[in-house]
Amino acid sequence: MNKTKFVLLVAISMALAFAFISCGDSKLTEKNLVGIWGEENSTGFTEFFKDGTGVTSDGKKSFSFTWKLRDSNRLQIDVQILGSQMTMMSSAELSEKGTLLTLIDEEDGKREVLRKKKEINAKQAAAEAEAAKQ
Repeated sequence: MNKTKFVLLVAISMALAFAFISCGDSKLTEKNLVGIWGEENSTGFTEFFKDGTGVTSDGKKSFSFTWKLRDSNRLQIDVQILGSQMTMMSSAELSEKGTLLTLIDEEDGKREVLRKKKEINAKQAAAEAEAAKQ
């Protein structure tokens, strides 16, 4: 194998290795946080808008909030409930190619796992189709 082919082979191998490594978990950014998130098998949802506002609902009550990313993995949510301003800080992590959001409250350690709603709908449709076959 001549030197040019060897260098080309090494460069291609490195590019493929980098591409493979970067296909893992997604970095949390404002852009990929925007959207509707929810817990599976739940009517509740949380929607993050690109203007830094959002809304969350448990299916019965809804609350508006503002949000900011602090660092690359911390999410600040400010909400006003019954006239009181509350700030919640959570460690935030995206996984499963940006479709799964894990939030861990920095104050009480409570963990919440949310999935992009379009992913939930796809999983539910697949489950319903499988159940219909039986």
